[in-house]
Amino acid sequence: MIVITPLNGEPIIHFEDYNDLFDCITTIENMKLLARHPDDRYRDWSFTIYPPEHVLALYAYSENPSESMKEAVDEKLPLVEICIGDSQNPQRIILTPNVDIDHLKKKWCIDYCTWHHLLVREG
Repeated sequence: MIVITPLNGEPIIHFEDYNDLFDCITTIENMKLLARHPDDRYRDWSFTIYPPEHVLALYAYSENPSESMKEAVDEKLPLVEICIGDSQNPQRIILTPNVDIDHLKKKWCIDYCTWHHLLVREG
């Protein structure tokens, strides 16, 4: 069980595991995105897994594609794009079999909670 404690005195929130917390955070961020501008791709906090065919499209339209994006296109592999408070400088990781996606999601959730003044406790 994951316990989230807001520092502002709001009620404590419980999640079954990090996958549940991840789903909650992505839902919150997607709702924020839609509230801003439905067609706007600006995202401060996002965790996106692009399938190989989408990576190819991103690469084709990117003004300055990253090295990892190029490698993902060349190898026909998925790409993970992680934004941690700054959508202008996402972290991009080629999704190979040795990448621990659950660890990346957990770290992203903890970073999100820390940024938003939420204490995370496993219990």
